[in-house]
Amino acid sequence: MDQQVDLNQLSAQQLRDLAGKLLVDVQQKDNTIQRIQLQNDQYKHEIAILRRHQFARRSEVLNREVAPFV
Repeated sequence: MDQQVDLNQLSAQQLRDLAGKLLVDVQQKDNTIQRIQLQNDQYKHEIAILRRHQFARRSEVLNREVAPFV
């Protein structure tokens, strides 16, 4: 809400309308949060895949000094 509302000055119908608007606003914000969390999870998954791709080859190489029996 952009402006302060004196709830004591509102009629019963105005309070119902305000409550309805607030419920819609909360639902929209919940949907936005859920969408952003899903996108964030997708980015985390993609980063994990890229890190595995980047570091997997280096970690698989054997160092002959460490493993002389190979």
